Amino acid sequence: MSSNGTRDRIGGPHPAERWLKARVDPGMFTSERAVTVQPRPGVSYFLFVDETDVDEDAQTLRVWLIDRGDEESVVLLPRETSTSGRRWC
Repeated sequence: MSSNGTRDRIGGPHPAERWLKARVDPGMFTSERAVTVQPRPGVSYFLFVDETDVDEDAQTLRVWLIDRGDEESVVLLPRETSTSGRRWC
């Protein structure tokens, strides 16, 4: 975050990779995982991802930090969600 309290634009050509806490369950296929993320109370997203996009032991999902503010951040998910069809969270 910048010193004047505004949002920092992270994205650019190479957004920062981060790991977001998630519920990770087996998917329909061997290399697929069913993931639920809850970015804030009362809001959750469900998506299917490749097994390489999760850390099952840590129950986290790989995301890319696009924008960071004082209280919220915008991340890019590895795939579209089944609940909203968006890749932004």
